Amino acid sequence: MKWLYILLVSILDILIAACLARIAEEGSQLLMFGIVLAVLWLLPLPIGIWALIRYWALYHLVMKKRMSRAYSVQFHRFDFPRADAFFDADQYLSHIMDDEETPKNAKLKAAALVGEMAAYREMHPFTVGFAANLAFQDAMANFRPDPRPFSSDATEPTKFFSIR
Repeated sequence: MKWLYILLVSILDILIAACLARIAEEGSQLLMFGIVLAVLWLLPLPIGIWALIRYWALYHLVMKKRMSRAYSVQFHRFDFPRADAFFDADQYLSHIMDDEETPKNAKLKAAALVGEMAAYREMHPFTVGFAANLAFQDAMANFRPDPRPFSSDATEPTKFFSIR
């Protein structure tokens, strides 16, 4: 399927270059065809490199801490076990899904995180896919589960103002 996409895009580029070359002056049609085709095929490269540089700069400045915190909150919310023995996110999540002592809601959340990270890796392998994996591993390294579970009173909303 990937080759079909490349073939169709290349044919479209060649058609655009041919149309613009036909409009050009009589002696410079081949030159115009080559220049237009070179621009259409080479211009996306520096634009893509600039987008990668911009993404990774923003990731290290802002997004890494936010993504790591979001994963850490999910670890605490769903009572994930300690992650000290694991380095890889996939191994940690598969351990959670396979462990008999892990609560069911943690297993379901681990399965959802596996799917989410796989989708990120498939759709944006050089940006969000890699960044999500790095943030997840950072959250794993900093994760310390609560030593005791909360009582049911701790999860109830606090009433600051009571009007009777």
